[in-house]
Amino acid sequence: MNQLKTPKPQKISPIPKIQKTLSYFQKFQNIDLPFAFTISAKNENDALENSAKNPGKDSEKSLGNLGVSSKNTEAKKLISQKSLENSMKNSSQIENQKFGQTTMENLDNWDELDNPHVVFVGALHGNEPAGLDAIIAFHEHFLQNNYKLQKGKITFILGSPDSFKISERFLDQNLNRAFTKVISKNREALRVAQIRQFLTGNSVDILLDFHSVSTGDFKMAIFQTQKARDFAQKISPLDLYFLPHTEHLPGSLMEECQNVGTTALSFECGNHSSPLAPEIALIHLQNTLLELKMITKNQLIPTNYSQENSQLNLENLTKELSKSLTENSPSLENKFEIQKFNSQKQKENVNSQHQNSHQKSQFNLRTEKLQMENLETEIREKSTKITSNVSQSTENNSQEITKITSNLTKLKVNHSLELENTEEESIELGNKLEKTKNLLEISEKSVENSKASVTFYETLSIIKPQKNFKFVDKSATTGTLILKGEIFATFKNGNYKAFEDCFLMMPDHFPKITDFDAGFLCRKSIL
Repeated sequence: MNQLKTPKPQKISPIPKIQKTLSYFQKFQNIDLPFAFTISAKNENDALENSAKNPGKDSEKSLGNLGVSSKNTEAKKLISQKSLENSMKNSSQIENQKFGQTTMENLDNWDELDNPHVVFVGALHGNEPAGLDAIIAFHEHFLQNNYKLQKGKITFILGSPDSFKISERFLDQNLNRAFTKVISKNREALRVAQIRQFLTGNSVDILLDFHSVSTGDFKMAIFQTQKARDFAQKISPLDLYFLPHTEHLPGSLMEECQNVGTTALSFECGNHSSPLAPEIALIHLQNTLLELKMITKNQLIPTNYSQENSQLNLENLTKELSKSLTENSPSLENKFEIQKFNSQKQKENVNSQHQNSHQKSQFNLRTEKLQMENLETEIREKSTKITSNVSQSTENNSQEITKITSNLTKLKVNHSLELENTEEESIELGNKLEKTKNLLEISEKSVENSKASVTFYETLSIIKPQKNFKFVDKSATTGTLILKGEIFATFKNGNYKAFEDCFLMMPDHFPKITDFDAGFLCRKSIL
């Protein structure tokens, strides 16, 4: 009797989900920007009605234009000269003209806007789907419950359809560095032109751009203006803020928005693969609409996220001080006590190591001293013997004394080398101790601050990728401390050294040589 063989489980491909998401944006597209749609208080079923009348006709055409093929032929197909020319005309106007008629400048509260226009962007990088998952979940929830906006208009945008289709960060150029005055002629060019044309042709009050990270699971609010920071404080439960100065993040979507008078924020929602990432995006999406009074609380999708489980303030610091927590620590009641406990243990270990090294040095010195005393005794004995044996030749006596003196010299040289090595070990241990003390001070300051405090990073410089680039610390992540003078990365013809005490932000351990940056060096403060 033949036994039925159990079929091997097949690897689930992300392609069906990707295609489903692309089709969703095709179905509801109702504006000129491909892979985008709008709902408004005037007609909350704009997108649905449009899809019924013209089910994805324009979007299918756009998807065909954005399909992936060989690099050279694709670039020719993608770059619509007319679109680029229009975009360049708009770019020349940006310097002296503020587009849109938002009255936010004269308002004390965002909720006073009469007819706000909010834009939500997901997958500006093709391998970061969290924002799109949140957008679709919210939109389906709205449609299924037949909800209506209280006022204003929302536009949902799939940032980079082409790279999203193959789940890559980008194709030729990071789209979030491509919004420059002169648009590069590559496969990202058409999308830059399309989004630029949309922003310059519409009055957008605020734009939220959702991202996720490849290293760690950090969640943070990113902004470049005081107004954007103020808004983040109103809507975000996150306790990690990041200010990348424009010169360190040129050509970003945030900068493009500032040029047209739109307030823009980005949110890192956690790791690409984190199941919590879409929820983080959804919370910020819904909180934005609540703050602007565009929806009511009973229209919300319930979420489970709270600041207590975010583990943002000390997550990296804990990793830096101790790779594993001591299991037998029942007295440690929370992560702040754990942090302090690990810091103290680290300090004690380094002090102990430092003390042991000095004890070893003292022991070696005592040993050498005894050897020298024994040798001197031997010299005296042999000198007495030489004196008593006057009959021996003076030449032999001289050779004997010379040999003894040579041995003594060698011993002294070895002793000096031992002292030098001990000094080097002491210096190395001293550096480790200094770094641990710095980390301990940061930990103690974090403990003193309340849980509601915000950790704030501000860029000092970018880290430029080079050939054979790699971080010295393979576990380096956001928040890793780098001391002044410390070599933190190497490449083919050199290395990168910190010019002051600073912290890493969003390091990319596998950057492409064409990437604009492989992370940032930042200063850190507690707000």
